Amino acid sequence: MSAPATVRDAQPRDVPAIVEIHNAQGVAGTASYRREPSTLAGRLGWLASQVEAGLPVLVACADERVVGFASFGPFRDEEGYDRTVEHSVYVAAGWEHRGLGRALMSELIRRARRQTVHAMVGVIDADNESSRRFHRELGFVEQGQFTELGHKFGRWLDVVYCVKLLDEAAAPGDEPGHSVPPVPRLAEHPQAGDLAAKEVLSWELFGRAQRELAAQIAASGFRPEIIVAVARGGLIPAGALSYALDVKLSDAMNVEFYTGVGITLPDPVLLAPLLDTGSMAGKRLLVVDDVVDTGRTMQLVMRQLRGFGAKVRSAVLYAKPTTVVLPDYLWRRTDRWIVFPWSALPPVSTPSA
Repeated sequence: MSAPATVRDAQPRDVPAIVEIHNAQGVAGTASYRREPSTLAGRLGWLASQVEAGLPVLVACADERVVGFASFGPFRDEEGYDRTVEHSVYVAAGWEHRGLGRALMSELIRRARRQTVHAMVGVIDADNESSRRFHRELGFVEQGQFTELGHKFGRWLDVVYCVKLLDEAAAPGDEPGHSVPPVPRLAEHPQAGDLAAKEVLSWELFGRAQRELAAQIAASGFRPEIIVAVARGGLIPAGALSYALDVKLSDAMNVEFYTGVGITLPDPVLLAPLLDTGSMAGKRLLVVDDVVDTGRTMQLVMRQLRGFGAKVRSAVLYAKPTTVVLPDYLWRRTDRWIVFPWSALPPVSTPSA
């Protein structure tokens, strides 16, 4: 399972770790075409200029240390590129393949959408297949490969440009004074606030999300033998992943924690009927839920299943900043109220006799 980690804005105290990671993972190889090592003074100035310009620098922290960072900045200086950014992401040696890069990029993409960025561009060394695959799994599309565009270590290097168009960013013509189609209305809880301020997952977007999540799982090499849904929210995502990963065995664990909007029991509680755990020792299980909010439900389920001797990993569509656990596989991070397509409409009422 991935080490518990948090993603937050970088502070000046984080710069020594950023310098160390960039020099080891970037300058020492071809993840960066910079030849001279970064310096503490240079990176402090860079962080200050990023903050002044309102551009994000994020760090991933685990075991009380910075183990990764990500940022974006202008793609080109001309005004016509003002809604296009170029990003970078680095993870410290020994911390790869634990979901930290995805956590950093998910938050970076969310920040880009908030700033109405239309396109994110990654510039990758053509021989860096790991980074190319990582970006493809995040929805980036390789738009072109350029021969001998860079030079380092005495040889010419080919470069790949990959681009992700951010579907939630406003399209050209959405400036003030232009007509923009209204956000479709969905039934919602009266305490949930305005729909425009929420994270809205449509059925179409869910179809893309579950395929991207399945691609993450497949790329990691983990092959679940049984998929376990955390009912009720995890039932539909678990079913979709069972088809996407071709896993025929599935089950569910019923857990109650939230009893209303923002109202919880003191602790999550397992409800009957209980999972048949007799044959799970040594099995590879994938636990699926729609969201980890506090993360305490997922924590309970994972602890229970590991107690029966199963090899367990977790997959979740959304994670909130308040979660105490970081899922092994995650599609998106958000701090917004989430509207899921399966719970957006009120229950179908039974006519009175």
